[in-house]
Amino acid sequence: MHKFSYIVLFIAVLALCSVAPRNAEARDVNSCQSQFDFAERLFCEKDYERAITEYKRCIFLFPHNALSEKAELMVGHSYFKEEKWSEAVLSFGEFIEKYPESPDIAEAYYFKGAGERRLKRYEDALSSLEKIQDLDSGE
Repeated sequence: MHKFSYIVLFIAVLALCSVAPRNAEARDVNSCQSQFDFAERLFCEKDYERAITEYKRCIFLFPHNALSEKAELMVGHSYFKEEKWSEAVLSFGEFIEKYPESPDIAEAYYFKGAGERRLKRYEDALSSLEKIQDLDSGE
């Protein structure tokens, strides 16, 4: 009887494998886009705390997807909108370290500096804002 159960189980697993999507990469892209879109909807609804969670989920589940970079930036924006200045500064700092060649790098420096100003860390804020000028001058 046990042999029969194992055979049925084996056939069931084979059947499930045959109906599974063949293009896992396309499925991941769609899943990442869905996850990101959900986080964006929460952000637009001003549910920043939940948006942070969903952006971070997108980053965790799809670390090599292009949307993960945008999700990392949006985590910083979500903290900023919540007026959690320390978390925003840390988040934008992590984005800057992780994506130094990003087209959004000046934006990250700007919001990092704005958060530092709100924390009354004026020297750090000035330094962050000067980085934008350095980017513009090609240094």
